Amino acid sequence: FFVKESKMKEKIILRKGSVIGKQHLNAGRNNQDHAAVNNENFLGVLCDGCSSGKNSEIASFLISEFLVNRITRYIRNGETPVWAVQASYQDVLIEVFDTIIKMIEPVNPVEFVFSALRATVMGVLHLKELNKTIIFYQGDGKYYIDGEVFNIDQNNAPTYMVYELPQVVNKLGHIEGLGAFNIVVVNSNWKRVAISSDGVPDFVFSEIWGDEHKASLQRQLNVFSDRKVFSDDATIIAIERYGDFEEELENSEELENEQVYAELFSVASVLSL
Repeated sequence: FFVKESKMKEKIILRKGSVIGKQHLNAGRNNQDHAAVNNENFLGVLCDGCSSGKNSEIASFLISEFLVNRITRYIRNGETPVWAVQASYQDVLIEVFDTIIKMIEPVNPVEFVFSALRATVMGVLHLKELNKTIIFYQGDGKYYIDGEVFNIDQNNAPTYMVYELPQVVNKLGHIEGLGAFNIVVVNSNWKRVAISSDGVPDFVFSEIWGDEHKASLQRQLNVFSDRKVFSDDATIIAIERYGDFEEELENSEELENEQVYAELFSVASVLSL
């Protein structure tokens, strides 16, 4: 796996922003989205809490912050991007969900889960040294790559990670599509990549680029919010490359292997439940 040296020094900017939607604002509720980032590996995770849960912002905060810190730790220890992401999925189940329930000992565990622990996950990770970028997700949301928006639509019935807890499985039965993150390996020559909660209209993605200030995305979302664009909470994490560069991958099998590994990890995770 070889990356040709850039013609000009490359600059990468990671930004995030989040605003409350009109529905939650009018109902006097909190923004149930949360975004966490780490510029060390250009890593970002955003979570969208379930609107029917009274305190779903708790899940969004805990899951996103935990994943960013745990994935960063695995990458520092030399793990591959896909392995780090998928191992962190399993860590959330044990070290976040299971630990919280054991600590609080709710009288009705399923009711507590539905109130506070349901959130979808969208993540992006770019390792500059390897010129490797992946998007990972569980549940619905959107991602953007160089002008094209991809909608992950689950018909308002997202596959929340917490549905893997035994207490929930006993109540709802086994939910298909869980067990690991879905992985998208991004083409190596991208210029602009973003992930978002499903409350972001597609047209917004074309309006958020070209400003290097780390607070610029938040400011742009604030402007859209003032115009009452968002009925639901809206959160975006965006990565943008600046400068002229030309990378060549001498061996594309590395990316293909990552995709195959992601699929195998998903199958193995499901079988181990």
